[in-house]
Parts: sequence; structure tokens; C-alpha cells
Amino acid sequence: MIPGVALLTRAEVAALFQVDPKTVTRWAKAGRLTSVRTPGGHRRYPADQLHGLLTGETGAYGPPAAYDHDGERLLSGGEVASLLRLQASKVHDYLAARGVVAIRPAGRGRCYRETAVRALAEGAG
Repeated sequence: MIPGVALLTRAEVAALFQVDPKTVTRWAKAGRLTSVRTPGGHRRYPADQLHGLLTGETGAYGPPAAYDHDGERLLSGGEVASLLRLQASKVHDYLAARGVVAIRPAGRGRCYRETAVRALAEGAG
């Protein structure tokens, strides 16, 4: 363990990011989150690193991508603008007119389900 560093459980991290606890484990296995193992083999996550991720101070790993409650990746307006070759200011109206609903995860702006956006991109191509 790390002396003097507050460590959070998988469930606590999942609640912070509003994701399923299994997603937290996937992020740790992929190297997106730093974790340490307890003597019993459970992962614990340094609170100071997580605070940096939540506030945008990314550190070495960068913030994890946003996911909805079903585990589907969410794209930011900027990612959508790049993918669909739109002006960022036009993304929301463009997607709303085509029935794609915006989602607002905690601590983020509007996001859109990746599958819906990619379907539009493939249809436009």
C-alpha cells in the first residue's frame, strides 16, 4: 500500500465517474488508472490521481473516455465535429435533427453515443 495516500475502492471510483464497477477494472487493466493491490488481491485507486482526472488535470494517463450506464462509449462534441466534419457549434442541432440524443455525464459537457454518431457518419459517406 502507499503510506499517507487515500485509496478508494472500485465501487467508490465507479460512483465518482458514474460507471459500472467493471468499467473501473477495465480501465485499470488497460493502464488508464493507476491501482495498487491489497494483501488480499483487491485493487485500490489513489484518490489524488482520481481527483486530477475529474478536474481535468490529466497526469500521465489522461482522463478515461466517457461511457454510458450500458458501457457504450460516448463522444464529446469536438470528437463528433471531427468525425462528421462539422463546425463544433453546429453539432448539437445537427444531431438533434436526426434523433441523436445528447447525454450529460457528470463533469462533462454534452456527449453522444458513439454507435449513433458512427451510423450517421457511415450513412453520409
